[in-house]
Amino acid sequence: IIGISIPQRFYAQWKFIECLLGLQIPIIYEAGSLVDQNRNKLVERAKEFDYLLMIDSDMVFKKEDIEKLENYIKDGLDIVSGHHMRGSGEFPSIFKETSGDYEQQLEIGEGLIEVDAVGAAFLMISKKTMQTIKDPFSFISVNGFTQGEDISFCHKARAEGFKVWVDTSIKIGHIRHVIFY
Repeated sequence: IIGISIPQRFYAQWKFIECLLGLQIPIIYEAGSLVDQNRNKLVERAKEFDYLLMIDSDMVFKKEDIEKLENYIKDGLDIVSGHHMRGSGEFPSIFKETSGDYEQQLEIGEGLIEVDAVGAAFLMISKKTMQTIKDPFSFISVNGFTQGEDISFCHKARAEGFKVWVDTSIKIGHIRHVIFY
């Protein structure tokens, strides 16, 4: 069973709502200004699901994007994301670990690639991952650098032996003043 979780900050974009319409998938959500705590609560609530898809409420996607991630999980991957952009659309939400810190990975491959960290705005995780990592989205400090909840999750997951994947062919829109692909 797949579950969709939405860690929102009190509202959702209409384009995002349109993407959810017609999906025959259970949806759980947490509203509040602390997205790391929202994500952790959602993982706790998702214990009955075989896998959980985190979707931020400012993302645009297709049903086929969810199906593709679901197939990767069924094939044995534990953590996989679609590709989305950050900022004003110029930066991929993919990161590499360098000298104990995480930097934007500007050069990325095509298709399914293993990465050090990825944004959690469209991220599917397996039940095994949910059961293994304690407080998965709580902030951590790496060599004196405090990391965001998504990078913290990926760092903890990799420390537990999980691999982090992103499929760059799955283009997820990020709503700002315009939608970035």
